[in-house]
Amino acid sequence: MFSRIWFLILNLSYILQPSLLSGQIELRHAPDFQLKIDNGAANSTFGGGYLLLGSTSIGQANLGLDENSIQARIDGGAASLFIQKFGGNTILNETIGSVGIGTTSPDASQKMDVS
Repeated sequence: MFSRIWFLILNLSYILQPSLLSGQIELRHAPDFQLKIDNGAANSTFGGGYLLLGSTSIGQANLGLDENSIQARIDGGAASLFIQKFGGNTILNETIGSVGIGTTSPDASQKMDVS
């Protein structure tokens, strides 16, 4: 775990400051700062993703993110992904576009296309 942290520190030492006592990394504000994560693997139900949130231990859930997908996983399989589980509005495509459920190419003449 610490080897990964030190790799990040060596590459981004001017913005990352580790706290080895608490196990946290502080991300400090810098002018014109952008966080960029490169060279990840495509998401799947088995693993991958440019960014992994959670644990890969047996019985534990995690969330993988890559350049165009979010995958909830548990024990090497797909898991339920809750959006706004405790309430609040969920807004998709506020100004333009369609939402597809069960399709990768929603009908542009409809606001929602369910197959």
